[in-house]
Amino acid sequence: MTSKQKKELDKLFSEVVRMRDNYTCQKCGTRNKHVQCAHIFSRSNLSVRYEPLNALTLCYYCHLNWCHRQPVEWTEWIQNYLGKDKWDTLVVYRNSKRKIDYKQKRSELKKIIEGFKTYNKIKQEFEDELGFLINDNNKKKGDLND
Repeated sequence: MTSKQKKELDKLFSEVVRMRDNYTCQKCGTRNKHVQCAHIFSRSNLSVRYEPLNALTLCYYCHLNWCHRQPVEWTEWIQNYLGKDKWDTLVVYRNSKRKIDYKQKRSELKKIIEGFKTYNKIKQEFEDELGFLINDNNKKKGDLND
């Protein structure tokens, strides 16, 4: 895989992770579009570089000042966050020599992003409709009390 291809997949993967986590830092709860995709095992390990289980969303502060500067606490927190089964699975993935098919992974990540976009659109439409129904119902109750 070329460096250009890795860069494209990195960008798509980061978007998938941040969308999955609703742009919310999984440590402190900060929510904004500037949160970062943090890898549990280094991106240099290609077998888990694009594995969703190997990444989570962190704000800048938690990513750099906690994750990278307090590795023991970070590792303990991650093991607790994932749970034993997921942690063990991730370790197996990390130790394997899984090959990455660029075209397949690119297609997969784009489909996931489109799925999140569709989900969010439907969710927003539902919330808008639900809000309309609740407001309409409250108006009717108010009419009965007049």
